[in-house]
Amino acid sequence: MGRVRSIAAVVAVASLALFAAPAQATFHLNKVNEVMVAGSGGNTAVQFVEFFDQGGPSETFPPSFAPYKLVVFDRSGNKVGEQTLSAMGLSNARAAGRPYLVSTAAADAALGVTGDETLTAGLPPSAGQACYTSGPSDTPYSCITWGCISKLVSASAGTGTAQGGTPPAGTSAQRQPDDSIQIAPPTPKAANKAGTKVAACPTTGGGGPAPSFRGVTLTTRKVTVPKSGKAPVGLHCPAGTGSCSGRLTLTAGGKKIGSASFKIADGATRLVKVKLSSSAKRTLATKRKLSTKASIKASAAGGGTKTTSGTVQLVASKH
Repeated sequence: MGRVRSIAAVVAVASLALFAAPAQATFHLNKVNEVMVAGSGGNTAVQFVEFFDQGGPSETFPPSFAPYKLVVFDRSGNKVGEQTLSAMGLSNARAAGRPYLVSTAAADAALGVTGDETLTAGLPPSAGQACYTSGPSDTPYSCITWGCISKLVSASAGTGTAQGGTPPAGTSAQRQPDDSIQIAPPTPKAANKAGTKVAACPTTGGGGPAPSFRGVTLTTRKVTVPKSGKAPVGLHCPAGTGSCSGRLTLTAGGKKIGSASFKIADGATRLVKVKLSSSAKRTLATKRKLSTKASIKASAAGGGTKTTSGTVQLVASKH
């Protein structure tokens, strides 16, 4: 009887081990580690997603749990792109103790790196979610979100979802040791840096209304117009917006006298040259000055659209 009980005990232990096996780390400790959605000047061709697995030698990404993917969602949780990741590449990077970089060619050129894979799943620049998934059902095991998210993609099966603000142009969202997200200069294939915490939303830090965008402001109230007839008007894009783009329109006496489109980097100021109409140039030639109203309709890469206005005095150049 004792021998029978011993055999039963061994079988029971073996059975428990069999059921416990899937819970062992084999792929699910891989994290979405860093995300960049736009390069300097707001260039959305400069994008990358970096993964980092510190789960130890058991993280081998076996075929039984494939495919392993990068899946991209918008702020509402809708899938907008995906690509299959190399299991061998992920495993080799884990064994070397380094991050695994999935980047665009433009990001490689701008940042002086070579991605392990080419990023083909585009990242929404204002707000989105990048997730590492496994299996035919694309189960999320790790995600990073940026910007104001209305429907969160949960990664409860793995290392969780880390939420942060939209990284301004030329910066990236970087996962910290405590799984918070901070914004800093990009560190592809290198250790993340501590930077600045940026709230995903101004009130809740996740979900809810889009971030408040104050609009683009005038930095010049008096402009000297050269003989070319192009008025250089100074505009400023507020910091933390992720770049501003739109159109500047000048009117005089209720009539449009010129307009120009613009794109301004996050926190930057630039001169936007507005080509004036023939009637405006004649007025300047005779009266030497012209009072105008500037209307600035702008959108922020981080979310939000606003129209601002102000007066600009045009003065004819003496030369």
